[in-house]
Amino acid sequence: MLETVQIENAGIVRDTGPDIALSDTIELCLKGDIRAQERLYRAFFPKMMALVKRYTGDPGEATEIVNNGFLRVFKKLSAYGHLGSFEGWVKKIVVNATADYFRYKKDTPEKFMAHLPEPRSNELHDKDNYKYLLSLLYQLPHTTRLVINLFIIDGYTYTEIAAITNISESTCRWHISHGRKILQQIIEKTRKQNNE
Repeated sequence: MLETVQIENAGIVRDTGPDIALSDTIELCLKGDIRAQERLYRAFFPKMMALVKRYTGDPGEATEIVNNGFLRVFKKLSAYGHLGSFEGWVKKIVVNATADYFRYKKDTPEKFMAHLPEPRSNELHDKDNYKYLLSLLYQLPHTTRLVINLFIIDGYTYTEIAAITNISESTCRWHISHGRKILQQIIEKTRKQNNE
């Protein structure tokens, strides 16, 4: 089923004329319309940026990954069969771009807390919990963090994660188990330090 989301209502370029349906924007993109490509990019960039920031706390690195993802989206746009959610299709491509980025970047340093993305909730308590959770995830080894993000946060299956990361399903399970153990150790250590 084709989405009928209005591009104008998605919060993108407001001075380009009347509302344009997503399906019309996709068709214009397929014809090489640069303004339509920009509308599509602006409509989905914020969500894809938030997605990628869960994998990397560096805004510059996240922007690079998202932009590479959108290049893939535009190259593969003719393959979109108008079945299912277009946003889901874009998300899958961006997640694959993220996995590829980290697969080829072996020496990624840990990110600083200052770059953590903000949660949607306006409550300070929720923001603190969100930042704490992300700070825990950033302490995990790179591949383990990637697998846990894909499995727990994004809801991918072991089979899908194996395909995205080019590792076996059993290795995916190991990373999740290993990551949980590390997180439990970190939380227990933090609790002991807070009780002293």
